[in-house]
Amino acid sequence: LQKCAEQGFTSGSLEPADLPAVYETLRRNREAKGYTLSLSLPDLRQMADLFPDRVHLFGVSDGPVLAAAAVCLKLSSKVLYVFYWGELPEFSRLSPVTMLARSIDDWCRTHGIELLDAGTSTEGPKPNAGLIAFKESLGFRPSLKLRYARTL
Repeated sequence: LQKCAEQGFTSGSLEPADLPAVYETLRRNREAKGYTLSLSLPDLRQMADLFPDRVHLFGVSDGPVLAAAAVCLKLSSKVLYVFYWGELPEFSRLSPVTMLARSIDDWCRTHGIELLDAGTSTEGPKPNAGLIAFKESLGFRPSLKLRYARTL
């Protein structure tokens, strides 16, 4: 957080028009780790258009460059879920996602959100210890994930 602040990075909520830049940041983050995003940009845009009061975008910028970004879903008046978040690989040494987490948390406090859900920390069925440790370092506490399935 301090490194990003010293570098003059800025953070905060973004506008719906920023969705392509947010998506590209997240796509590059996942690609560098050997993953893909579960939604395409058109699918994510459709979701944002259908639920404009529930899809919230956040970012950390280094001047004109979006170094880290998040797509969050407001599940209720008291719960915000981090659907996607990540940083550009070339900024990983500065960890702008830390500043991003702070910005999202500040937004939650301002908007009366009581629970910020940072998402799952698994690879398939197995816990990802490194990701869990990172989220704990940001102040998150692990909890069990409930999975609902319909039986036939």
